[in-house]
Amino acid sequence: DAGTTALLGPIAVPMGIMSGVQGEPWAIGLATAFATSFAHFLIVGTPNNAIVYGLGVYPDTGQRMISPIDFVKYGFVLWLISLAIVWVLGFMVLYNVVGFPEGITETAKAVLLSNPQ
Repeated sequence: DAGTTALLGPIAVPMGIMSGVQGEPWAIGLATAFATSFAHFLIVGTPNNAIVYGLGVYPDTGQRMISPIDFVKYGFVLWLISLAIVWVLGFMVLYNVVGFPEGITETAKAVLLSNPQ
């Protein structure tokens, strides 16, 4: 949600810059924004979910129209769809347009082959 992104964005981007790994700072910010936007299956995940849950009561009986498990059932499917869209857009569109940062594959191979113990 927007509050989490506003809180974590100014922390995650400088941490990515200070890590010294070659890459773009905007990519870390974009990853943070996407990671905090996929809380479809939580009542408090988005303001829309909280409003629907809070106002979803029959006025005559006071019975809830929607239960918390409904958010999990339908939100998990939305989360999977969102994840698939991000992967497709990220790897098939974004990296074809922007390209990988210089030396990122060599750095990744070196990290994977090193065995710190």
